[in-house]
Amino acid sequence: MSRPRVTFLATLPPSARLPLLAACRTRASLTEAPLDLLTRVYSSRASARLPSLRLDFSRGQPAASLLTRAPDGLDVFSLAKPRRAACLEAHRCTRVAVGTNAPELLKTLGYEQAYELLRQGVVLRHGGATLQLFQLCRREAAGWAAVSDSLVLEVVVEGGDDLKALVAEADEWVDVVEPFVGVEPVAAQAGGQLAHARTAASGQHVYRIS
Repeated sequence: MSRPRVTFLATLPPSARLPLLAACRTRASLTEAPLDLLTRVYSSRASARLPSLRLDFSRGQPAASLLTRAPDGLDVFSLAKPRRAACLEAHRCTRVAVGTNAPELLKTLGYEQAYELLRQGVVLRHGGATLQLFQLCRREAAGWAAVSDSLVLEVVVEGGDDLKALVAEADEWVDVVEPFVGVEPVAAQAGGQLAHARTAASGQHVYRIS
């Protein structure tokens, strides 16, 4: 079932990792686990409704999850806390568990793999929020290599249909992490769609499924 998903991104130097984690750990009922997530993004020019799909594989686990995202963003500007630059975006998304033959099935449906990247770091969960703090890696001839020295923080808030409540929870996390990271602003795009301002050179275009 498709549900709203509120997200924001940030980057930080390695020196800010421990202070950021210490600030996050002050939240009660926080759980923490290692992150070793392989992401493959597939694209299809034939599907205007779902031009991109994302497969996530936790390395060492046989199953994967398929994430789809509606191309039109949800308007959260009126719900979010006023800031110098808006940093939250929201879409309706669906995530389902899939088998090991998912890549072959997507190819049959006309999707081709666009790229794959590896997230290595730590994942934190609190309420409806999932925080992934990671170094982004790409496959090279000798193995996986970091895209840059900077770390990435992706915060996703989901778990219900009340968009206002999801935005409020995401805003709380912006306040927690903002002293330690550079929160990435969003920019309004043609047609009312929202996308994070990013440059392909940094590798940040791979964070999203479209």
